[in-house]
Order: sequence, then structure tokens, then C-alpha cells
Amino acid sequence: MQPQPRLPARPAPEPETQPVDPLAAGVVPPGFEDYTIQPGDTYAAIAQRRYGDDRYWEAIARANPLKDPRRIRPGEVIRLPFDPTNVQGRRVGDAPDPAPTPQQVDYTVQPGDTLGEISEAFYGSSRYADLIFEANRDSLRDADDIRVGQTLRIPPPPASSGR
Repeated sequence: MQPQPRLPARPAPEPETQPVDPLAAGVVPPGFEDYTIQPGDTYAAIAQRRYGDDRYWEAIARANPLKDPRRIRPGEVIRLPFDPTNVQGRRVGDAPDPAPTPQQVDYTVQPGDTLGEISEAFYGSSRYADLIFEANRDSLRDADDIRVGQTLRIPPPPASSGR
């Protein structure tokens, strides 16, 4: 048997040093924020407050695969998807119609709540506390006037909040 001729070695390709843009790669990555469970919370109640539709409880469950939705306790921290229709990433072009933006969400004040914390929970930033105050001016004398059990109107997220 005759030895096979050796082919010249090809140089290894240079590793890519440019960061990969997920949108250019064809993927819309999911986004999440932390949420601390409050007394009386269920995934459905959180979904109703956050997204305006309790059917999105399943998106919250998918974002927290190691937590049993029936055994959540106040003080536990879970992840809430910014977009309940994109929990695991989706290819560009596969995007369903965006979830309808709620006109208004009602929220019941919990012990220890402040408008800043409520703003943080709904909009991802405490800087929208004034937006909540203005939406409830008829029942609040000032921003510190909230009471446990009181129902506040939470207006739709402002366009600049990134939601």
C-alpha cells in the first residue's frame, strides 16, 4: 500500500472578535425583572396586575421553572418577563402580535408599599411614582397618603419605560 500524499494544512479561521448582535443573529432575547411575592399573590393575580390579563400566569410559570406556582410565599423573589409572549427567546420574524397594552390596572396596596416601589414593580423604575400619583390624585392628598388595602389605578406603562 502506498502512502497517501498529505494535503497542506489550512490555516485555522480567525476567531470572531466582534460582539454578536442578537437581532442580527435572528433572535429576540427575553428580558426579565425580579418581583418579590406579596401576601395574597398568585401567578394569575400578578399577571392580571402586570399584563392586564390573568392568562399570562403561564408565562410567569415558564419564567420560573423551578418554583411550584401553588407554593409561592411572601418574600420569595421570582422573575417576571417584560414580554409574556417571549419567555425563552424567539427568532426574528416569528414574533406574534404584541400583547395588548392594558388601559389601566388596579393594584391593592400591600403593607410596606410606597409609590416608588409600586412604580418599580410595574414599570421597572421608581421614577414613575408621580405618574401613579397623578392617576390617583382624586383619592390621594400627596404621594405618602397611600393606605394598606387601598386600590390604586396604575396607568399603562409610559413609552419611555422600555416596556
